[in-house]
Amino acid sequence: MAGRGNRGGGGPGGGQQQSRGSEERENDTSRPASSVSEPDIHSDSDQEEALLSNPADCGTCKKKAMTDENKKMRSELEEWQAKCTAFKTEIVEETTDKVLDVVRDTVISQIQGIVKEEMNEKEEREKRQGNLILFNVVESQEEEAQIAKERDEEKCKEIIRSTQTNNVKIVEFKRLGKPNADNGRNKPRPILIEIESFEKKKEILKNARNLKFAKDWTREVGIMKDMTPRERTQHKELMKKLFEKRGNGELGYYVYDGKLLRNKAYAN
Repeated sequence: MAGRGNRGGGGPGGGQQQSRGSEERENDTSRPASSVSEPDIHSDSDQEEALLSNPADCGTCKKKAMTDENKKMRSELEEWQAKCTAFKTEIVEETTDKVLDVVRDTVISQIQGIVKEEMNEKEEREKRQGNLILFNVVESQEEEAQIAKERDEEKCKEIIRSTQTNNVKIVEFKRLGKPNADNGRNKPRPILIEIESFEKKKEILKNARNLKFAKDWTREVGIMKDMTPRERTQHKELMKKLFEKRGNGELGYYVYDGKLLRNKAYAN
């Protein structure tokens, strides 16, 4: 019986030990827990106050600030791009206007030059429309100018008769160029004659082919219309083509009234 009482703590010794243990536990709970760290907990208001006092520490604020800065830079860039575009447009328009002015002035000047040249050409042809040029007409050896001119007049009339053209009135005639030192025995100067009727002039040109059938000196004479410098250049080119065709054995070609023509008999 005494053994069970000791194990159950019912004896005087056991009661004292339990009392001391209870006191020690009471003393432990009343002792401050200085060795245990408490969590650092702040309220939301504390965090807001901290962010307001130092916003640079806030990641959201940093991102927002960068976004605002980017928007500002983008806006400035777009503004400069707009200014550059406007300036470029202004320069292009100004340059285009200047170029157009230069082109317009150049074109107008060229057109005026062409019109003037054509008008002058027309006037020159009208002045020469009644004129003929006679080539290979031997010059008189008379020293007196009046006698030499009378000899030339007789030769002009004889040449026209050899063309078998009737009722022709010569208005004026003269030798072209300065007299040669040898009195024209080697290369006589051409004679310019003016015919009263333009139709008669055309008839003489048409009948000039009859000279090659003449039995006197007139068969060596050549007759051409009085041409302007432009017409002479064109005639020279036509004669070149004529000689080329003849050299290639192409017969029947001839030059008439500023054209290279071919006799119908050789057309086929």
